[in-house]
Amino acid sequence: MAGGVWRWPVTLGSSMSVDFDPMEVRFGDGYAQRVRRVSAAQKRSYKVRADHRRESEIMDMVAFLDALAGVDSFDFIPRDTGQPVRVRCKAYSVTYSGQTWGDLSAEFEIVREWP
Repeated sequence: MAGGVWRWPVTLGSSMSVDFDPMEVRFGDGYAQRVRRVSAAQKRSYKVRADHRRESEIMDMVAFLDALAGVDSFDFIPRDTGQPVRVRCKAYSVTYSGQTWGDLSAEFEIVREWP
């Protein structure tokens, strides 16, 4: 199920990371052999922040992410490419900095969906 589009701007300084995920076989004598995976050889993710937002906006973001429950993907447009990518969010955190303001931090993992 498609989860919609992330419509909130993220704070400058949000970042992308890449984690290579080779297939590895270890043998009893300590020898290990690694090969590239045919699909999903890289795990890419964006660490995003929405800083100093009104509590109502934070609650909208939380409701959006909670509805997807880390399972369903959604479109996100990163600043570096400006092109939408399909991502999912398995975890986020919210910090309140006053009565009506807060910050949200999350990690969006790029997913590959097969037709």
